[in-house]
Amino acid sequence: MAPPSTRDDISTVRQMHQALVLHYMEGKTQAEIAKELGISHATVNRLIKRGHQLGLVEIKIKSPIDHLVDLETRLVGLGGIERAVVVPTVSENPQTALQHVGEAAANLLLETIKDGDTISITGGKGVSALVAGLKPGRSYDVEVIPATGLVQGKHYTDVNHVASLMADKLGGRAYQIHAPLFADTPEQRDMLMGVRAVADVFRRAREATIAVVGVGSILTDDSSYYDLHPSSSADRQAIERSGASGELLAHLIDRDGKLSDYTLNRSLVSLTLDEFATIPRSIGIASGPSKVAPILSAMRGNHLDIMVETEVGELFVVQYGARELLTALRAADVPRALVSASLRAQVDAVLERVGEDLPDAFMTTVAAEDCLRTKPNPDPYLEAARRLGVPPERCVVLEDSPTGVAAGVAAGAYVVAVPHVVDIPPRPGVHVVRTLEAVTIADLATWSGTALLR
Repeated sequence: MAPPSTRDDISTVRQMHQALVLHYMEGKTQAEIAKELGISHATVNRLIKRGHQLGLVEIKIKSPIDHLVDLETRLVGLGGIERAVVVPTVSENPQTALQHVGEAAANLLLETIKDGDTISITGGKGVSALVAGLKPGRSYDVEVIPATGLVQGKHYTDVNHVASLMADKLGGRAYQIHAPLFADTPEQRDMLMGVRAVADVFRRAREATIAVVGVGSILTDDSSYYDLHPSSSADRQAIERSGASGELLAHLIDRDGKLSDYTLNRSLVSLTLDEFATIPRSIGIASGPSKVAPILSAMRGNHLDIMVETEVGELFVVQYGARELLTALRAADVPRALVSASLRAQVDAVLERVGEDLPDAFMTTVAAEDCLRTKPNPDPYLEAARRLGVPPERCVVLEDSPTGVAAGVAAGAYVVAVPHVVDIPPRPGVHVVRTLEAVTIADLATWSGTALLR
């Protein structure tokens, strides 16, 4: 800060300070300040302006979505997508979360499309939620084309129904596919793909300018994949043996985003993944922690340009492997705390959703309001250690940011760093890993030299 000049005597500086406090801290207008201090409006204006020139005023804007923007940046840093849209977790109700994801995806689509575009879509809960959330301000001259065959029954699996609804809302035109999603045999699939009417729809889908698809889980009980084919739920063991991790355009894909060796993949009436890759802009939609592995698979396979997901789901994506490690720590009765620089309301909202899959994940949580100083100061980790009743030097901190690492080291704990966007070099007291996947309690004990088990 520049010191006041000789022209700014003590009384003037005091008056300047009064004017600044009244204006910026008490929210009073310049006219009100002039009346209270007994000076002219012009003098108040000059005092405030001079205060700015002297550097007496610092304006800091703290956005309530800073943590979402940071999470989006970290997701893009993992690779495989150009952009991420993270939707705040506002409810533990999965349907409410899906609705909010759909609305965010709908807004994204409206920002993206223009007259003359062709939109290729799949069915599914995520795409249906997007359609429900569409509120265009005008009509668009667009075409909506199914990217897969048809499954009748539930409204969200009927891609013709979803395409018609989207086209109606946008003021465009929808094409219909007259072929099932699964043929009985690979040979029948080839025959169906050769039918002129079916081939014409898929030609238009390949030539689309935008694709909107759901990213599906396949190893959870609520997976909609099992709504697509009557034998798939009975074939669960074969699906697991195939190494499938997720579903995209009804194709089962493995953890690296490659096609799984699963029978129904060969009978699928759909765009191939190679054909899908030629569409200039692709948007994926998912909601909830169960979509973590499928999202990672799609990202590793470079299948999507933009990913829209809930906050809690993306938190698990950037820390893939954390759930398995937490499960092991809980089973071994190792004291566990969550330390976050986010506000308590945000931390609690995320924990409500995490608790659905992993109850009692943490014994205590420390949020921004719980300490006078937050990271990179050691206070949050010292408070967590105090609550757990464990000396800081016997604690292991898992962190993904330089400020968090600095806080853990300053607290005297051993730090395992999992960098995502900014590199974190290893140093004494800090062990760096690329991911928490496959990290065990024994690894933490070996790296830190700390006996973690009670």
